[in-house]
Amino acid sequence: MKKKKNFKLIFIIIIIFMISIISITNGGMWGDEIVRVFDPISGNLLNTIKTSLGYAQPGYMLYMFLWERLTFSSMNELIIRCSNLLFIPITIFYVYKIVKAKNWNLWFMLLFFIHPMFVYYMNEATPYIIVYTLSLAFIYHVFIVDDFNSVSNIIKINLIYLIGVFVHFIFGFIIIPYIVKCLLENYRNKEIILKHIKILLIFSILYAPLLILYIINLKSTTTGFGLKNIAYVLYGFLGMAGIGLSRNNLRALDFNNISINHIISLFIMTIACIGLLYFALKNIKNILRDEKKYLICLAIYFIVIFGVAFVIHFGVWERHCFTIFPLFMIIFIDILNKISKNKNCLLFISIYLIMLIFSSINIRFNYYYQCDDYKGIYEYVKENNLSNIMSNYNTKIYSINDLTKKNIYLDDSYSDNDIINQFKKSKKTTLILFEKNSSKYLYNYFKNEDYIINNNYNSFKIITHK
Repeated sequence: MKKKKNFKLIFIIIIIFMISIISITNGGMWGDEIVRVFDPISGNLLNTIKTSLGYAQPGYMLYMFLWERLTFSSMNELIIRCSNLLFIPITIFYVYKIVKAKNWNLWFMLLFFIHPMFVYYMNEATPYIIVYTLSLAFIYHVFIVDDFNSVSNIIKINLIYLIGVFVHFIFGFIIIPYIVKCLLENYRNKEIILKHIKILLIFSILYAPLLILYIINLKSTTTGFGLKNIAYVLYGFLGMAGIGLSRNNLRALDFNNISINHIISLFIMTIACIGLLYFALKNIKNILRDEKKYLICLAIYFIVIFGVAFVIHFGVWERHCFTIFPLFMIIFIDILNKISKNKNCLLFISIYLIMLIFSSINIRFNYYYQCDDYKGIYEYVKENNLSNIMSNYNTKIYSINDLTKKNIYLDDSYSDNDIINQFKKSKKTTLILFEKNSSKYLYNYFKNEDYIINNNYNSFKIITHK
């Protein structure tokens, strides 16, 4: 029996590593990926530290600086993103400990890795896979271990928190469920609460200055907050990101690209979710008995983070809530485990899992769901030997081979009419529009027969004269 169990575990671990490796590509990078890896790759340590503090990710950018030295400064997207693989063994370790402690079937381990959230961020040169790993460790030591109030466990919690904050500022919010859990469990014992507070204060000497800096930076990043942010977090957590509109279209509330395939896929997934919710409500007493603390901590986390976002007008997306995603998954899998005992529910579980995998496959292989195609634009410019270029985006076009910045963009002072008039006069000029920097008026202006429009590059339009 033990040999059979060990064989199953080894087989599952192999599948997880295969998913992790397959998730990584050498495709183009998002603009924020380019910004975060340029200084580490260029080899300037001082600039790396300075930039990392501005982007509130000192630990990650210093890690990338080291990674580029270890990989002989390959400057290749595939190798840059392979930096995420180093954290997969730690992630597997904590997922296994959670599954074992919860007495789940080992196959439940795969749910933490086939989810579109994991597949998507495995293919990014960003700190979110490291955040995922540290969050799993943090959640394990806060919610799963038997010795929650022991000095050694409290030190582990604070040490993980310190590392997480250093990696990315958003990790700061995960302290909320820890504080809530501590109060819920120890509200009658002031001595234990004081023990937590003392250790917390000792560690805070190291991370408090970072958090203050992060909050200042966060406050200056006024990207706008609305109900769409809350909806998109739920959309991402439920695994729908690879079956509906792409994140760019959703963020812009641009429904022009919605297709019948999107509608059918979302309908099937929604039916599955409604079915699971129905069976969960039927079993609500048992669920609340076991999940009450988890649900309270999850709810307060979201109330705080969305409350802060509302006050400072910050656009929260699913990646900003990645720290709490492991707790969400634990609650979700626990509920699945309970309601799966009802045979009538198995159909909805099967449909949901099929759609979840389909969503992840799309995230990885469907071009529509991938990043802004700076790489494609660069190759287009290079292959067509373009010299007369107008563009309205100021994230520089870069060479994929050497990540050399190339300044070919219009000054931000140009109005929409200035761009239109200048392009009309220049018959040999190519206009490259970046959707995120364009007004809707400008982006849609050229939809007529007078121009050739190439929409084959995500988030970009290449417009030429006939």
